[in-house]
Amino acid sequence: MLVIGLLVIGATSCKKDKSEKSKEKIEGKWFVTKTSLILYKNDKQATQSEDTDFGDKTAFIQFNSNATGRIEDTGHGYNFNYNVNGSDIQLTNQKFDDNANTGSDQIPSSFTITRVTSTELVLHSEISYKILNDNYRSVQDIYLNK
Repeated sequence: MLVIGLLVIGATSCKKDKSEKSKEKIEGKWFVTKTSLILYKNDKQATQSEDTDFGDKTAFIQFNSNATGRIEDTGHGYNFNYNVNGSDIQLTNQKFDDNANTGSDQIPSSFTITRVTSTELVLHSEISYKILNDNYRSVQDIYLNK
């Protein structure tokens, strides 16, 4: 199952600021075409994987103009609110289908937009955590097309 998380909004003035322009650029339904994941353990690469098996268009991220959205993969997913601040996206208020992940609905997810055009979007995420005495860092890139 594809693991994804995302966004947030901003802007208050007559001219549209960078955040508002970024938000408008990402609005719409984006289909996942590729994901890459590198896991580091104690600053050494432990694993690397790439998935390009998304031809059926069942994995997508939908960004709505009202700062809500949906992430789905093969019929399972979650709804979220998002906020954009420049090239950073924060997903909040995540509501998983059937609340299968009890207790994790309120964990925000953050991404950085590394590329956005009218047809292409690339999101980058890095998460660090510790398990017992080991430090881990997960680096993920998600490639999407309209």
